[in-house]
Amino acid sequence: NELIKKSINFYDKISPYIFPVLIVDGIFDRVWRSMGIVSFSRNFKKNTKLFRELIKFYANLVQINIEGLINATGGKGKIINILDDVAYKDRSMISPKRWETDFMPYYKEINSLISDANMISQIHTDGD
Repeated sequence: NELIKKSINFYDKISPYIFPVLIVDGIFDRVWRSMGIVSFSRNFKKNTKLFRELIKFYANLVQINIEGLINATGGKGKIINILDDVAYKDRSMISPKRWETDFMPYYKEINSLISDANMISQIHTDGD
């Protein structure tokens, strides 16, 4: 694709001067936005099959997006920033325990993928 080639050429030009950061949306944001906050809250509290399946689905999409970034840059990328805001109004939207049980197993796989490409993963979770 010509647009990808142009982007990579631009990336090559600027990388000696600045530290380009590749960005992808995270799992949590995708899940709650797909359901809306009210439905998300209900399904989260009940830990429904729908909730767990959506996490799995969006984790797979995040992984596909990251594989695409790694492949498109030919491994030249340095940092992948995953945007996954789990905080709002100075507090976490979910407990650390639920983050660890619901999302962490997928993030371990995603971070391994990034690390295996000799890149650095960064997750942005601070919210508004």
